[in-house]
This record gives sequence, C-alpha cells and structure tokens, in this order.
Amino acid sequence: MKPSDHLVAHAGIPQAALLLDAPSLCLLLDRQVELVHVRIKPCHNVLVAWRDVATGEHGWTEATGDRDKFDSAVRRAGRISQPVTVHEEGEILVFSGSVWADRKLAKPLRELHHEGLRVLRYNPQRRLVVATADGLVVRVHADSAAHLSQISARWQRAGLRAISMLGTANMSVSPWWGIGDLQSTPSAAGARAAGREVARLHGAEGTSISILPIDIDTSAADIAPWLADSVRALGKRLAVLLPEVSKREPLTELHGDLSPDQVLVNEHGEIRLIDFDRAGGGPAARDLGSFLAACRPEQGEEFLRGYREAGGKVDWVSLAVWEAYAHLNFALAPLRRGAADWPEKLRHTLDLAWAALDLVPPRSVDLAGEKWLVNRAWRDGPDGLAVELKHPDTGQIRAARWNNDGLVAHAPGEDPRLAIPDGQVVSHRLRKRAVVRSADGASYIKIVRAGKAAGILDGVARAGAFAAGFRMPQILAHTDSTVTFAALEGRSMHVPDLFSPTEWEEAWAEVLGGLQKTWAAGSRGGPVHTADLESEVLRTWVEKALAFVDAPGALLEAAENACAGLAELPEPELVPSHRDLHSKQLLWSKTGGPGLLDVDTACRADRALDLGNLRAHALWRRLQGVWDERQTVAVLEAIDQVNVDPAALAAYQYATLVRLVCVYAFRPKYRAQAMELLGQLS
Repeated sequence: MKPSDHLVAHAGIPQAALLLDAPSLCLLLDRQVELVHVRIKPCHNVLVAWRDVATGEHGWTEATGDRDKFDSAVRRAGRISQPVTVHEEGEILVFSGSVWADRKLAKPLRELHHEGLRVLRYNPQRRLVVATADGLVVRVHADSAAHLSQISARWQRAGLRAISMLGTANMSVSPWWGIGDLQSTPSAAGARAAGREVARLHGAEGTSISILPIDIDTSAADIAPWLADSVRALGKRLAVLLPEVSKREPLTELHGDLSPDQVLVNEHGEIRLIDFDRAGGGPAARDLGSFLAACRPEQGEEFLRGYREAGGKVDWVSLAVWEAYAHLNFALAPLRRGAADWPEKLRHTLDLAWAALDLVPPRSVDLAGEKWLVNRAWRDGPDGLAVELKHPDTGQIRAARWNNDGLVAHAPGEDPRLAIPDGQVVSHRLRKRAVVRSADGASYIKIVRAGKAAGILDGVARAGAFAAGFRMPQILAHTDSTVTFAALEGRSMHVPDLFSPTEWEEAWAEVLGGLQKTWAAGSRGGPVHTADLESEVLRTWVEKALAFVDAPGALLEAAENACAGLAELPEPELVPSHRDLHSKQLLWSKTGGPGLLDVDTACRADRALDLGNLRAHALWRRLQGVWDERQTVAVLEAIDQVNVDPAALAAYQYATLVRLVCVYAFRPKYRAQAMELLGQLS
C-alpha cells in the first residue's frame, strides 16, 4: 500500500480520500486550494483546513458519519448567514464552509469585524489567529482564553519579555510586534536572547502551577505501519526514561510549547515570548528539548549559549531525552499541516529522535588528522562523559569530554584539575585521577585532586590484612594529591596469553588461596560494606546509565531483582574485602605468587562480595572475547572450590553483572556486549 492508502485506511472513512489528497480536494471544492491543517479521528471524522490560492480565503471541509454534528454545523452557520456547502449526503456526510462558519468558533467570531482581517493560522474547531488592520493580533479560541492574560501579566511582573495579552472568554488580543518569529526570521542574537529569557522564566519565583502531563504520542505507528516498530520502540524507551529524568530535576514554570515560532524578534535581536496556551510546570529540560527539536542546529547552539549565560543549568542527558520526546510527539506535524511529503518527513523526524538518544561516543575520533580510539568513558555529572582516548599506534593516552556538543580533547598530560608529572600516562579520567609510569618503569604515581590522596593512603592502611595472602606495592612517597608506588613484579591476570594453561590454573588457585589466607588473618577494623550499601551503589550506577542502554526498562527490572536478592541475605561473617576485585587488579609471579593493586575501596564485608565480583567479571571477560571458554571455566572452577554461601555468591554475582552493564554502557568498544549481557539478565 502507498502511504496515502494507509492514511485513508487509518481514517476508516472512504470519503477521506477526497479530503486528504490536495488535487481531489480542489475538484471537490471547484477551486485551487492548499491544505493547511489535517485532523483525523479514526472511523469518526476527517476535518481539513484549506486556503484558496487565488483569493487567500480560508475554510474547512469535513467528512463524518455523525448527523448531529452535521446538523449543528448547518444550524450555527445559518444563524450568522454563513453558507455551508454539502458535497455528499448519505451515510457519510461531506460538507464545507469558510472560517466564519466554523461551528466551534462561529459564536466568538461574531464579535469580530471581518473587514481588513488577515488569517495567520487556522486550526479548525480549535483556534483562529488573525491580524487586524490597526496592528493587533487576535486569537479566537474554542475554549476559554482568560488564563492567557493572567500568564502574560504574571510573567511581565517577573520582568520577563512576554507579549502583552488581554484574554476574554474565547478571545485574546495582543499587539503586532517585531519583524517575525525565529522560525521565519532566524537570528543568532534573537536565539541567544530567547535562551536568556527562558532561563529567567525557569528561575522565576514559583507560583501555584499545574504539572504538565507526559503524554507520549505513538499514533504514527497506526498511520505509518511501515515505521511502527521504530515508533513503538521509541515510545517504550521514553516511557521509562521521562519519569526517571524528571524526578531528578527541580520543578519550574515552563512555556510548555517552546519552539522558534513561539518567539517574536525585532530588527535589533530583541524578543518576546508568545502563545502561552500550554504553560505549566515541569523540568526545565522539557522546554529546552522542545526548542532544540524544532530549530536549526546553529540556532540551538545560540539558544543554549544564552540560556547558560543567564544562569540556566543544562543536564545534557535530560535534554536529549526531552528532545527525543518532542521529536516523537511532533513527528506527525507535517501530516497535520497537509504536507504531501509527510512520509519522508516522518521518517526523518524519527531518525532525529533516535539520534538524540545516541549518547555514546563513537569507537574512534579524528584529532588533527590522527585517529584516536575511545578507550574508556564515565558519566561525569550533568555536562557529559569523561572520556579516555588512546592512540592505536603509540598507546599514548589523552583525556577528553563528550556531550551533545561533541568531543573536547585535552593535550596529552594536561588536565584543568590535576597536576600531572612527566612520565607515561597509563590511565586518565578527566579532572578525577590519572596514573603515570616513571621513565624507568620502577614506579607509578597516582594523581588525584588536591586533598584526595589521603583516601588512597587510608585504603592502603585498611587493606593490611591482604598482606597475609598477597604482595602489594610499597608506597615510596606521597603528597596531598599524589601517591607514588613501587612497581609490583608480575604478569597481569587479565591477559591469559601471558600464561601457559597450567600456569593459568596455578595462578588462579593461588589467588583464591590468598583470599582465604586474608580472611583467616581476620579483620583489622574499618568500614563495613553491607548488602544494603551494595544495593545503593548499584542504584547509583543504574541512574547514571539508564539513558545509555537500549532497554532501560529491562535495566530497572534487573536492578530491582538484584537488590531484592541482596536484601534476602542473612547477616554474614565479616572478612577483609577488596570490594572491586577483578582480573585487572591482580598480578602473578611464579616465584612471588599473587599480587594485589588498587586497594582504595578496602573494607569489611561478606566473603561472597569479592568472590561474586570475580565470578561476574570472569563471565564478562568471556562475553567480551578477552578470555576463551577454557580460560573462563578454569577461573570459575577455582572460585567454586571456595567455601561460601551459594545464595550470597549468586546474589553478589548478579548485582555485579548488572553493574557491569552500567559501566560498559558508556564505552563504545564493548557496549554491544553490555547490551547482550542485559538481555541475558532479563
């Protein structure tokens, strides 16, 4: 079926074809017209607004099986001497009239003198906007317009540049202002001014305002069934994300329908906000996403620049989610405006919605003509992701930031918050931490923000019990922002190719033996990491990662299952715990035995915490393709030789797997495997 056939089938009224096809409508009306608005209530009625190309006259045509509505339209038109033309009268009635014969607007329209009026917008049975010869803009509403003057007055009292508006029962009047709106008359200065004004609106003192509902429109799935899977998947994803991002943001007053055509501009770049019909309360990102979805990219950049200049705060993830919502909810706008190419525009709008939710950086980026790999990434507050780049040939590391503005990379070894010494940078999380290897390879320096090195030293002190089963690096020096460790001899237990099969099994047996020796040595005090605290950690990770996964509902469900499993565990015997134990934290030497790194998180906990971490990471290494089946099984079998409560081991393993989905949801190299893991957990 052609898109037009699908549209007629969706309408459920055969005569819909006469109204929805512009050439057919011209034949029906015996005049050359263009469609300006389309509204379909399936199996009930089709209503279109049109404009006569020759005369500029506006009118409507309706096809319906509702005789009462037909009689009402004819009766009301007769009262004001406005004709209604009946084209077909049978089971389905087809009839037309001018705007003045609109049955929902006819009564308030009687108060207007028709001479000298110019129709600006017409939404049949809803609203008519006209310009008068004496410089006024009059909006005639089917419903009450009294609240519009109240909103205009309140915003102006708050110092906002809102258009002056006088609202009565069904009519509102404002002055003609400026040279156009930001859609018809794009202006960088105007977009920036609009951003500043919206920031002031969002920062205005709160009043009693109703919360705008979240109403996800997936009707495009019925109208365009060839795009139904995309529409429904997008709607399902947004249905999870929107409530989650909304509850993290403060309530503010919103324009509620913000777009470039709701902002008037004059020749000086000054602006006025208009059309307050949908004003209400909600998160600020709702307005911002609505504007971005309707504007050109460069206009959006200026708008956000102005918003930030005026003190507005932008959470890039919330912004992306609300932008996708706006794209989906207005995906059928071209159809409603009567555009003949609505199927192509619908597909394009859905592509934009999905693109807004594509928050993960690419696998590689180009910097000054060189390819750099995105090695790792972390959520870094409301501004974006902290990204670690790695040169594929030299292994050089650079820190960067990624958000909807793109990538901003720092020069190697540079960071605005960290003083990084000379040497080979082996890891770098922007503004948080870095590790540098000395030129001779004899030592490593951990660099953190000023005053944070004490936390590393405290962790080393708490981890003293691990000396019973593991070698640990010696501290050579420290400052308030650095700790220098001696290099620890051994092969990384993350890289099985460094081991023979026999050595691999031997090394893991010694690691598990080292853990048991540590537990036998007993705890030396320190913080306790309970199952409840593990649930809190997991929920924090889920909150950070939710918008980055393909199935956020599945992630929430998996997290709740994990927390429920942890909540059922009995009080455990507390033993020394690393708390983040995995293969990258372990070394092994034939002569020295196992070595342990990064003990900052050392605590006391259930022995199943470290074992569950190890087991989950082993399963993950197999899914990553880092370990093969034999290597993975060897590790799992070594862990399973240790005496531990099976229920606790399963609970901590499951929680760790859910956390790994979150950790790797930001990292393009293994994101696909993380989504596969999420599917398995579901």
